Amino acid sequence: MASNLSFYLGAASNREVKMHRAINSFLSQGIGELVVVSDGCKKTSEIVRRYDKPNIKLVEIEKQPLFSGNVRQVGINKAQYDIICYLDTDDEFRPNHLQSIIDQMSNNDWVYYDDYLGGELRVSRIERKYIGTSCIAHKKELPVVWGDGYGHDFFFIQELVKLNRKYSKINNTGYQCNHIPNVIDI
Repeated sequence: MASNLSFYLGAASNREVKMHRAINSFLSQGIGELVVVSDGCKKTSEIVRRYDKPNIKLVEIEKQPLFSGNVRQVGINKAQYDIICYLDTDDEFRPNHLQSIIDQMSNNDWVYYDDYLGGELRVSRIERKYIGTSCIAHKKELPVVWGDGYGHDFFFIQELVKLNRKYSKINNTGYQCNHIPNVIDI
């Protein structure tokens, strides 16, 4: 989970409440590890420390430029598990999301899946504006590095495709996207 509770144009409202919701949705999965990368946000660090759970790891780094890929890259590098998926501070996991990914990852190096926008299913395709970080999981070992800028999630996915490794679309996952600037903010 990349995190900075500071505001930018179009940022989600009630960031602290939403971060608690995101963390609790991870904890309800009952498996995995949550790596929270705080890039200079004292509030993020304060919130994460309240949880004091062995499967939640706080990594503090210096403030990064807005939409810096380095924040996600640091999280990947600090992760101990072989499969990486993402959780933004304003989103949440629905029940069994992580287990569903694990069950269906099988021989794939990465997978993609549909997510939910608000309460409605949003069908993912490997095309700009139809897939993002909320729709992918990948093996930690893949030689792909996050870039910078808004839209860096699609560029990362393009790099995954270029690796020419085994991937597929999987079903029955549950990533709940709750914020898109000027579209939705739940």
